[in-house]
Amino acid sequence: MVKEKQTKGAGEENKPVSAAKIDENELRKAKRDEGKSHEATKSAIDLEKKFGDNDSPQTSEISGGEAGENRISPADTRIGGIEGGATHSTLIILNGYGTKLIEMKGPGTNHWHVGMKETAARINGMIAIAKKDLNISESTPLDCTGLALSGCEQEESNRHLVEILLKEFPTASRRYFVGSDTLGSIKTGLRNGGVVLIAGTGSNALLVNPDGKTHGCGGWGHAMGDEGSAYWIAHRATKYVFDEMDNFSKAPHPITYVWPTIRNFFHIAERNDLLPHLYANFDKSKFAMLAKELAKGCDHGDPLCILLFEDTGKVLARYVQAVAGKAQNASCYKLDGIRDRMRND
Repeated sequence: MVKEKQTKGAGEENKPVSAAKIDENELRKAKRDEGKSHEATKSAIDLEKKFGDNDSPQTSEISGGEAGENRISPADTRIGGIEGGATHSTLIILNGYGTKLIEMKGPGTNHWHVGMKETAARINGMIAIAKKDLNISESTPLDCTGLALSGCEQEESNRHLVEILLKEFPTASRRYFVGSDTLGSIKTGLRNGGVVLIAGTGSNALLVNPDGKTHGCGGWGHAMGDEGSAYWIAHRATKYVFDEMDNFSKAPHPITYVWPTIRNFFHIAERNDLLPHLYANFDKSKFAMLAKELAKGCDHGDPLCILLFEDTGKVLARYVQAVAGKAQNASCYKLDGIRDRMRND
């Protein structure tokens, strides 16, 4: 595991910051270990005695520390944050000074893709592995954890996720804040609202006005949209190939680069070999990764690949157009307005 030094906040010694990548097998092992641990069960009882009823899910602002002996110093505070999408997630743990203690990569945490319980298990697994790397007892929960995850746009489902985390994994974190990955991006970059456009495995845009009201476009998944996303690019390229070879409709440019790229990516010989990847063994994240190989075709000057990405840019621009009209002060979101506003913030 790679380790490096980073300067700490006031009154602290230098501590290692590690960068690592963990896979689903590691997360499952962490889950099994916690289930077998007597310490974890004892800790849950101790926490209940120390902090009282903590079953109500925290899906808004996290309250401050408790008075008296329960208040801990900034140096001993541990705050977690996970930014999660359909393909992968990133966990960061900070201390009370805002110093990053660890950053780790993990698998996707979109509950619409893997289920609510599996999402909770992956969150717990990432935290458990990070605590181990930081030499934090597995029975010691983080003080609070912010979750900015794709698929977490509904308050009710967000509360349900927190309920599962607190019940099934009481030693992961004492409290949680849950919101969408789009909301997390805006809060990171702008204090008074703005527009964020996400184009990863899926796609969506979100406008947050200064009064806190939000307006979104997209984010409905591959069955209903995801225009401009990596999945959309991969699917569109594959459809061009199938329609051309079926003599159903001619592709706008030759498929001489795209079809061999699809065959090489999926290790197939003919179109029938692709059917398991499209249906029985469908993995949206894996399918979307084909877009990365198609992007290389632009460097080679392939006209069909270039068209795919030109159309992607146009579609993503329409996302911004769709939400910009709902801005409280539309002039703020003109080209010059965005630039000036970012300077002011």
